[in-house]
Amino acid sequence: MSTALAYPPPANEADLNALAARLERATQSIEALTTLVMPLLAVAADSADEFVSRADARGVHLDARLHDAVVLLERLTAPNTMRVLTALLDRLPQLEQLLTVAEQAPGMFALGVDAMDEVMRDLQDKGADNVVTLIGRMGASLATAASTKPAPVGLFGLLGALNNPDVKHALGLLLTFAAELGRQQDNGSRGRSNS
Repeated sequence: MSTALAYPPPANEADLNALAARLERATQSIEALTTLVMPLLAVAADSADEFVSRADARGVHLDARLHDAVVLLERLTAPNTMRVLTALLDRLPQLEQLLTVAEQAPGMFALGVDAMDEVMRDLQDKGADNVVTLIGRMGASLATAASTKPAPVGLFGLLGALNNPDVKHALGLLLTFAAELGRQQDNGSRGRSNS
């Protein structure tokens, strides 16, 4: 088996000396370059070590952060995540509108509270303190009921609840209210039909 050389071998001693001189110049160039580059690399390595040490002293562990960043990048580029992010980006105009509404929500809520305050003041001005008190009790009762998880009640449970004096009182109030509302409705209907 013979090995082919890219260049023909030197034919004589002069060629060998020229080749040796060229190799010597190349070696010197490499040494000169190494002499220039090595201090720069050492400074860069020292700076990097100093940066890592300072970050570590502040509680910033770069190795852990780089690891977390790679994990995050892997999750961000997962097919399911990309699908969801693409859908989210496609809906940016709607999200912007939703954020605008959300920013206005406290103001709208405040207007609602102001309106309710106005209704309550009107009721008090008309001497309907008992109505204001009743609305307050209804709100407190609703808040209490909303904070519990009531058990489902069937027909027998409903009949059993009628033995509770509080339930009886509330049902009496509701029935009185229903009768009065019906009477008011009838009076309003008769007034419209007479006109």
